[in-house]
Amino acid sequence: AQIADDRDPKGDDTDQLLRRTIAEVFPEYLAERSAKVAPRTAGEWTRVWKKDLAPAFGKVRVSALDEATVARWHSGRQAAPVAANRAVETLRTFCNWAERRGYRPRHSNPCT
Repeated sequence: AQIADDRDPKGDDTDQLLRRTIAEVFPEYLAERSAKVAPRTAGEWTRVWKKDLAPAFGKVRVSALDEATVARWHSGRQAAPVAANRAVETLRTFCNWAERRGYRPRHSNPCT
């Protein structure tokens, strides 16, 4: 029906991917990536997600996360700079993964 209406059915899927929040997508990232790393690393990513990233970015659409938002959050974490740097690194790898899965446009990582 979509093709008969001159609509691209893949476009609907892409639109749906771009509307998903970080909280909706991050568990998928953790599940996929955790299988490929040491349990301690996976545990650290989960801890960083729950403690730092979910409260700050969970409601943000993956596609809408921008450099200014990440920079403001990071600069507000001066009391714990090492933890902030680790959280941004985790967010960076998540955004790279999200680009490859179609949740963000390619080459749009706000954490680089």
